Amino acid sequence: MVGKRVSTGVSFSKESHCNSSKDLLQSKEFYLLMELYCNNIAEKDGNQVALLNQHFTEEGYVDCWRIPHLMLDIHEKNYESHLSTLDSTDFLSGFFDFLFGFYNYTMGMYEPYLLGAWASENEKEALLHIAMCRDQTNLIMDTMSQIIENLDHYKITGRGN
Repeated sequence: MVGKRVSTGVSFSKESHCNSSKDLLQSKEFYLLMELYCNNIAEKDGNQVALLNQHFTEEGYVDCWRIPHLMLDIHEKNYESHLSTLDSTDFLSGFFDFLFGFYNYTMGMYEPYLLGAWASENEKEALLHIAMCRDQTNLIMDTMSQIIENLDHYKITGRGN
């Protein structure tokens, strides 16, 4: 819900590691990250707030948790339940801006990937942490790239085929 601060950060652990785009887009950490981003832009970006208000309002408030569902459907090319939104004249350009901003925000928020002082005390654990962070970062980049590519194809062709 935009405007309500319920979380202040993103944590990373072995338990939060995702192995697929679907797992990532449905993970608690991703939802919290989306909520943080929406709250952040609610304070700074009137155009993005207008996009959220117009396309993601549910019962009088912006339901930012609907966005990962849309992203998953775009990733999987399941457009049918979103045709009215995707075919809206102002949605695509605004949503591209939203996705680019969210990508940048996401990459900036993953400070938990940094090694702490503990790393020099346990090199094997540090190497495992680095490998997991690399995999997670690549998954985020690949997932966002695929979503943007599918959305661009939809925009060009007017359909997702």
